[in-house]
Amino acid sequence: MTFAINFAKEKQWKQVILYSSVKLTNALHIYKKVGFKEVPLEPNVVYKRSSIKMELNLK
Repeated sequence: MTFAINFAKEKQWKQVILYSSVKLTNALHIYKKVGFKEVPLEPNVVYKRSSIKMELNLK
């Protein structure tokens, strides 16, 4: 997780978005711990197992 966030910062990305499943409680705990916030999930997500969308603002 730290590597991915640092990579995004080096590339000067504004945010990192991830899709996950609400069933993965341990993963969601980690995402929230590093600062990811839940955002609305669009209705036609191409990832069949995704039930949650999160983003981390870097700026």
